[in-house]
Amino acid sequence: MAVEIADILSSRAKFKVLQVLSAHASFLKLRMIAGLTELPVRSVQLALESLVKTKIIREKFIDHYHLFQFSSQHPFAEALKEFFSNISKIEIQSRSAHYLAAPSRALTFASSSKELFSKVTK
Repeated sequence: MAVEIADILSSRAKFKVLQVLSAHASFLKLRMIAGLTELPVRSVQLALESLVKTKIIREKFIDHYHLFQFSSQHPFAEALKEFFSNISKIEIQSRSAHYLAAPSRALTFASSSKELFSKVTK
């Protein structure tokens, strides 16, 4: 059975797990991935089980730890890395545009407060 991109990106958990793992070259523990994705451990575990079956994620066992890594050998690997890189850039631009307005509002408030207090103290 051929793996389709829709199978790989079919849930929010899979999307976030792939986004995190594509940004890290080394193997990561399940709980580390759950922390970075801010998702419940069980959701991450289910997503990883599915992604390991598609071979986009590699799994390794050390002692009692399950470690996971993005597979750069997968046919979709380069396209997904580029996709997640572009998504990250867009998210950064979006957040910076949103938070840029807050400092300007604070400066406006501060200058109007200063002006008000200077009139009151005169």
